[in-house]
Amino acid sequence: MNNLFNRLSILILALTATLTLSAAITFTLQPPRGAIEGRKFQFQFVLTSDGDQLSSAPNITPSKPQIQGCEFYSNGMSTSIESGYSSSAGSYMRNSIIYTYTYIARHAGKTTIPSVSVTVGGRTYKTKAQTIEVVKDNAPQASGWGGAQGQVNPNQGGRGQSSGSISVGKVQPSDLMVNISFSRQRLYEQEPVIATIKLYVKYDKDFTIDGSSFKVNKLPVFDGFLSEELPVKQGGTIENYKGQVYYTFEIKRVLLYPQKGGDLRVHSGEYEITVIEYEWVTYGWARTRREVPRHMNTSTNTATIHIDPLPEPRPANFSGAVGKFSADATLAPELLRTNEAATYTLTIKGSGNIKFLTAPKIQFPSTFDTYTSKTDIQADFNGSTHSGTYTIEYPIVPQEVGKFTIEPYEFVYFNPATKAYETITTKGFPANVVRGSGSSGDGAQKTVDATMRDIRHIHLLSANPATLSAPIVSTWWYKLVYFLAIAALLASVIAYRRYIKAAADVTGRRLARANRLATKRLKAAAKLMRQHQADQFHNELASALRGYIGDKLSMAPSQLISDVIADKLTAYGAAPQDVQAVIDVLNDCEMARFTPTAGDDSAMHDIYNRAAAAIKAIEDVKSK
Repeated sequence: MNNLFNRLSILILALTATLTLSAAITFTLQPPRGAIEGRKFQFQFVLTSDGDQLSSAPNITPSKPQIQGCEFYSNGMSTSIESGYSSSAGSYMRNSIIYTYTYIARHAGKTTIPSVSVTVGGRTYKTKAQTIEVVKDNAPQASGWGGAQGQVNPNQGGRGQSSGSISVGKVQPSDLMVNISFSRQRLYEQEPVIATIKLYVKYDKDFTIDGSSFKVNKLPVFDGFLSEELPVKQGGTIENYKGQVYYTFEIKRVLLYPQKGGDLRVHSGEYEITVIEYEWVTYGWARTRREVPRHMNTSTNTATIHIDPLPEPRPANFSGAVGKFSADATLAPELLRTNEAATYTLTIKGSGNIKFLTAPKIQFPSTFDTYTSKTDIQADFNGSTHSGTYTIEYPIVPQEVGKFTIEPYEFVYFNPATKAYETITTKGFPANVVRGSGSSGDGAQKTVDATMRDIRHIHLLSANPATLSAPIVSTWWYKLVYFLAIAALLASVIAYRRYIKAAADVTGRRLARANRLATKRLKAAAKLMRQHQADQFHNELASALRGYIGDKLSMAPSQLISDVIADKLTAYGAAPQDVQAVIDVLNDCEMARFTPTAGDDSAMHDIYNRAAAAIKAIEDVKSK
């Protein structure tokens, strides 16, 4: 028995050691950021392990990959050792062997670095194949090592660092530009498009871009769009743009949903960039390079995209969904009981503007009590749009016994692929309601249809008839009650007419609640400011100011853009300095995400006070 136990223990330890070995070793490809036709480029295979498991690996060299359109130039190998201490693993040591390969790109176009394998300790490790793009070089060939000037190391300086050893000219303002581009140039309203803002730097320069001092002077403007930030690619890539070779760095990627048709213009914004140039300095016989930082500003670039409006006429029950969807409905439990809760669930799946759908109104039988619906959105970005599930749960409580029907729901959406509105009809449910355990046992008066609201049940009296023999109409208190009832009726009629008149005055009601809602949201922003939640504070402050102006000037949400707000406030009679104060607060709230000092208490107090002062100034204006 002990022998068996010992053998099992040894087997388990051996398996554990094998699994640990396989998990501790990795073999990866670090591809180049790009390549230029006729020039050299490098990439690396990195073999890494914990401990000393690579003691035999220096004798291993990966096979030379065959890359179509490229010529092998040279290869080399280096090693590195990293040691340290972590609270979870204690002391550790990590060994790495770096295999560097240099090739010459002979033809422009896309090519693939194939998978390469090595064998360590009897196990084989493979890299993943990687596609790279070789851009055409229409610029003059630079002097220096292989003409590969300005190759960028994206891990240095926040944005990239030159590895060229010979300067081929200082960076000029004309060598920097910011460009905005769209993944598509024409699409329908509510259809997604990706806007990418890139920094372009001339390739044949000896420079470093200091990402730590990269500042935004003017924010990008996405008027007419709903926007959502996307992650940007780290490091630089090589790109041939209009016959010139540039290093490009993604500054911003945004997923946009246009809210109106027509030609919409988007500004890329203005940025200040610190470019670190290098100049040679001679000290006697020694010669070295020193850094020379320069602050340079980029100009605003504007791009136009055409948005086709959705076809007219739109169906009466159009949900606002644009994309490709499916819909289904369920009822749980299927057997309904009076005074017991049930749930009707509508599930919409697909891709498109699913994150911006609104819960539809479902018509339930009049004998069902309905409560506030609950929505749940599970949507992820799939590379070009959002796809996922939009679920709406409707709590219902039947109040009457009988047979009822929950009618099918028609979900109407616009499909850009077919350029037509499409309808999905969910199934209806025959609802047989039985008496629940909490219902009253006396069902004699339940036969009156609940839709006949003008019929009331007879109230049975158990009073002695002798007490009703004397006429009460002759008493003084009956007459007083009579006249009081008439007076109450007249007062109710007058109050009701005033209520109807006030309810019809939508503009008046919005004006009346504008300042109240703004004050409420300013309090919420102040609470976030005290909690030092800078991002949420600036979002809440901008929402409070836009909401106030929208209610005050009867503006739709899609109109709440800077130019339209300025025009409306001017037409309303606001002073130019008050209009500018509103626009400055909105711009500062948007810029706060790019400004590190925006989270300071003094900065948040300042912008909060300016927002409150701007609202008060507009509130004091007497409309023209």
